[in-house]
Amino acid sequence: MALEHAKKIHAYIIKKQLDIDSFSGSSLVDMYAKCGSLDDAWITFNRLREKTVVSWNALIAGCAQQSDYSLAFQLFQDNMLQLRLETNVVTFLCLILAGSRGGLLYEGLLHLNSMQGHHHITPMLEHYNLLVNLLGQKGYLNDVEDLLETIPFQHNAIGWTSLLSSCKHHVDLNVARRCFDRCIMLEKDNAAGYVLLSSIYANAGLTQEATKIDYLRVQSFCWKKPAIALTEIDGALHSFTVGDRGHPESPSIYAKLSSLNLEMCKEEYSHHVTSQVAALRKEEGTCGHCEKLAIAIGLICTPPGTTIRVSKNLRMCDTCHCTSKLISKIETREIIVSDTFCIHRFQDGQCSCRM
Repeated sequence: MALEHAKKIHAYIIKKQLDIDSFSGSSLVDMYAKCGSLDDAWITFNRLREKTVVSWNALIAGCAQQSDYSLAFQLFQDNMLQLRLETNVVTFLCLILAGSRGGLLYEGLLHLNSMQGHHHITPMLEHYNLLVNLLGQKGYLNDVEDLLETIPFQHNAIGWTSLLSSCKHHVDLNVARRCFDRCIMLEKDNAAGYVLLSSIYANAGLTQEATKIDYLRVQSFCWKKPAIALTEIDGALHSFTVGDRGHPESPSIYAKLSSLNLEMCKEEYSHHVTSQVAALRKEEGTCGHCEKLAIAIGLICTPPGTTIRVSKNLRMCDTCHCTSKLISKIETREIIVSDTFCIHRFQDGQCSCRM
């Protein structure tokens, strides 16, 4: 999410009159998209002398990552196919990614079928796992389980963990337990499997079962991956971890967060929002909300109206997602958070991912 560094690299290439071929140009498009600036990615793409399948893939992937799913499909349908460009496995990975991120089941299945039937490209494990995520979102848990049992990739801990995550949202204890058993069989140190099943049991009110799973995780030496959030301000990189108080500006950061919490608890916000804030405080000790710390220092150290960009190595929790939407409204700021799921653009109380 270091957009200024990205622009400096691009400026250096132009200044030194280095040749921007299709490969390097596509890398620039990808770099800008991953920094949360689809506008810069578009400008760079339009200036490319030669637009190959790699260039189009980079742009479609950027649209998918930033939740512009309809544009991703349109670029493929109205441009790549019209230009008769040869597609490849990455093209369809980007398209199915767009379907998966947008919860667009019909489009996802359509492009998977087209990939095999019309373009004669054999799906890879990554394509199937995106389909697993998409079907899981829609609640087709038993169908996903059957799919994972029959695809030609049996060592697929990622797929089973994805289905386990879907079980959390759709509350299916039986499928969840079977998924957990598969996850542990494939990867004995799969901490995500333990954490998800414990959360599923806890949400179902089975606190003793949840405690047992937590105990098994500790006994198996499966430690959760620590959350880390990064933000760049005036060329300096600021890093935050769970419950971080080691930053020189920590007193100001936590004071800012306390002030924001008071704002979010005011009567003009709905009961749903108040409940989210209560949940936020309850989870403070376990989640750490490192992205909130990064957002807070951005609010403190940048002029009003400046876009705040944060990168996180894990997926945002639901509470942080809700909180970030509210902060964007309270502070009248655009906040861009890149996590392992997508690039979230928070503005005026809404997020580009529509969650």
